[in-house]
Amino acid sequence: MQITVVGRSEFAMPPERGTVHVALSAQDTDPGRAAHRVQAAVARIDAEARRLASGANAPVTWFSVAPTTTNSWQSTNQQGKPLPRQYAAKARVQVKFRDFAALADAVNRWGADETTNVSHVQWALTEATKLRVEAKALGDAVADARARATSIAASCGFSGVEVVEVADPGLLGDGGQSAG
Repeated sequence: MQITVVGRSEFAMPPERGTVHVALSAQDTDPGRAAHRVQAAVARIDAEARRLASGANAPVTWFSVAPTTTNSWQSTNQQGKPLPRQYAAKARVQVKFRDFAALADAVNRWGADETTNVSHVQWALTEATKLRVEAKALGDAVADARARATSIAASCGFSGVEVVEVADPGLLGDGGQSAG
């Protein structure tokens, strides 16, 4: 008899890293003022990220500062007359924290600036933890599948099961003709 089952395993873990995504922008009728406001805000965050990333157990493990970009546009009023040209400057910064108290403090400081928008925090595990937990979850899922198959076999009057094929859901392709 052939039995196909799906094994499941689930883990919930607190994050080990938080990457703060910051969008900086300023708009003005003077292109230099718009760019200067964004560049000044970027310089403050960059300097703080560098300070927080120094040392053996630094609260910041990585950061990225994208270059400032600019654009302009000119709207018209209801009578079709051109309004003053507007200029915008934008930049993006990402800062990865291992220390969540330092993350919260930084977000509070950075978010108080009118040019700065903390768009979100991306929570993650370290790569080593992710690999370890994934391996454990896969092993537990296979054990769950084996237990389910054993239960079904016992219900059908069989005393044991032999694993013929193991695959991620949707990847069982040849009806169990070859072991995988």
